[in-house]
Amino acid sequence: ENQDGEVVALRELSLLEASPATFVFAIPEGTTSLTPYEFCNQHGLYRGAAVAIAESQAGIGPMCFTRTCARSSEVAECVSIEAEIRRRQELDFSREGPYPLFTSTKHTPYVTIGEDLVTIVVGQGAATNGSVGAVHPMVDGGPESIHYIEVVYAVDEDGTVLGMKRLSPTDAAPAMMTFKRPADGTVITPYLYCNLHGWHQGVPVRVPVVAEGCSVAECVPGWDASTGLMVQDGSGTCPALVAEYIRRQSQLFGTTEPIDGTLEVNYKHAPFLFVNGTTATVVVGQGALPGVADGLIHPMDGEKEVPHFIEAIYVENQDGEVVALRELSLLEASPATFVFAIPEGTTSLTP
Repeated sequence: ENQDGEVVALRELSLLEASPATFVFAIPEGTTSLTPYEFCNQHGLYRGAAVAIAESQAGIGPMCFTRTCARSSEVAECVSIEAEIRRRQELDFSREGPYPLFTSTKHTPYVTIGEDLVTIVVGQGAATNGSVGAVHPMVDGGPESIHYIEVVYAVDEDGTVLGMKRLSPTDAAPAMMTFKRPADGTVITPYLYCNLHGWHQGVPVRVPVVAEGCSVAECVPGWDASTGLMVQDGSGTCPALVAEYIRRQSQLFGTTEPIDGTLEVNYKHAPFLFVNGTTATVVVGQGALPGVADGLIHPMDGEKEVPHFIEAIYVENQDGEVVALRELSLLEASPATFVFAIPEGTTSLTP
């Protein structure tokens, strides 16, 4: 700050920079005194000694250096920033993870997938072009009123950061970011961190698979931007496909009942479901489960003369309703996998 208490220079540092933390800047014209400050993520705000400035030493305008983390060369830094978000969420809000989907639609990040880019916007109002819901503000005020989205980012199904942006309170609302569209079939899960209200997750969205010559179907619950709630597949496609699987089961095995995958003898064909926050993952074969090294995994041998593969995975809720279904390609790698957002009101899932 200068002699009038005005911020004349600021730099946000990378988490991966070598110590000592350093900032070099040109002294603004009219400056007669400079006082340095630093903020440590764990130990807070510190002030250094003021230094007098001669008239001959000043001569340029204020400057502010903030950082954007959204390139492959910065992935390691993005991972470190996510770790810092996790630490702050636990320290400030006594939570070990992000808030559940739609805890606050104003704090929900929404994904739109374009031809070349993925866009994330914050707030139901931003996702609906203002027709329903609120847009999260970006308030550039004093310590009593400042309120903004600090970070927006997205990860894939393996937790790899696809893109991340650190925002400033002076950025216009809605808070948003774009990054390069990842490979077809990638599951994109958006997140944000609000300076006042913490870490929030959005709905996972799968990048559409562009089929050549044939297609596979996927029907999953989605978010209705007008209500901010999860909705079931409205086309009826999921139940219709399940009806066909049951018909074929009866034709082949003389029963409409599925084979019991909980028996050890059937573990290679068994669908195993595990939950991570507000998303669920189904894998086929015990060996596909995290931490199981010696279990069997069902093959995906679609290119053989007699193909042998998992044709579809679906999930029912506690009421026997189909809440998610995916038909798989014969050319996918094993293990057969399906990731989806858990619908609101779900108390039990059966794969």
